[in-house]
Amino acid sequence: MRVLFFIPLILIFLNCGLPKERYWQFTFSKNVYSENDSTYIRLKNPVKVPLVFFISKKNTEQPLIHYTLKAEFDTTFAFSNNELSLSEAEDVSYNIYIGDPKSLLISDSTTYYFPFPKSQSYKVIQGYNGKFSHSSGDYSKYAIDFAMPVGDTVSAARDGVVIGIIEDYNIGGKNKKYRPFANFITLYHSDETLTQYVHLKHKGALVSLGDTVKALQPIGISGNTGFSGSPHLHFNVLKPVYKSLISFPIKFKSIDGKDLEIGTSYKN
Repeated sequence: MRVLFFIPLILIFLNCGLPKERYWQFTFSKNVYSENDSTYIRLKNPVKVPLVFFISKKNTEQPLIHYTLKAEFDTTFAFSNNELSLSEAEDVSYNIYIGDPKSLLISDSTTYYFPFPKSQSYKVIQGYNGKFSHSSGDYSKYAIDFAMPVGDTVSAARDGVVIGIIEDYNIGGKNKKYRPFANFITLYHSDETLTQYVHLKHKGALVSLGDTVKALQPIGISGNTGFSGSPHLHFNVLKPVYKSLISFPIKFKSIDGKDLEIGTSYKN
């Protein structure tokens, strides 16, 4: 069975000297079985966010199943053995995307705290369309990097639910080969958007999958993992679109994200 998670920051990357163990920010449950001349695929969504499944037979482009599974729900698909044999079902590919684009409720009035405690201030070192790593595609186009020493506290920018954690990597550097090895936390919000807090320290999560968190609550410890030229926090706000997540511009409590100045320090 081939399982492909199309979740940003999780890519297959083969390089000598890089970690062989790969980690996922969450896993989903599946059960494939045959009964009464039918083949069944049972899926269970373990996280508190809708997941969109595209399930395809081996070597085919047309999805066998295109289905949005509600948060923490499960469902079963039945096929005649002529449509899908058990051996074929055991070798299908699962392309999984976070969030339901049809349910977005983004409001211009929504504001965010900076992703660190009120008592701290940090310098912006890369903003919207940053040339170092924010201008190559829609995923990080509106991300913001704050210079943050390893070991400082990262806080939730708004109320949300923890739906993704990677904290097992302990490698990083100023080379794109390190991109897949960043530790990060993903929060899901009531308007179907997400925030991500990236480059965290090894074992630097202060929360667990499924936790409900409040704005400014400590959620992680800053680090320098993944594709990173120096210790910093990469903060990104995302919305689901068809087969992807894309970054979008936001407003902080005290300033519009587009008005942040490189080299200037900010605090909540």
